[in-house]
Amino acid sequence: MIAPLRETDYPETRTRKSLHGARRIVASTLLEHRQPSPGEATRVPAWQAWLFTAWVVAAVVVCFATVLGL
Repeated sequence: MIAPLRETDYPETRTRKSLHGARRIVASTLLEHRQPSPGEATRVPAWQAWLFTAWVVAAVVVCFATVLGL
């Protein structure tokens, strides 16, 4: 038999705040603490961009070939 859930004495906003704090702790542990400026963007080398483009084109060709039964 499944027991019914008990109501907690904590309001929902307190739970949300504690979850938000826990998420911030996990994120600060796993991610870098670097604050990029809003206009800053990382440059991607041209060969990586073309490699990604070729991979996308190949994936689309394979999908269409599969749909057409080739």
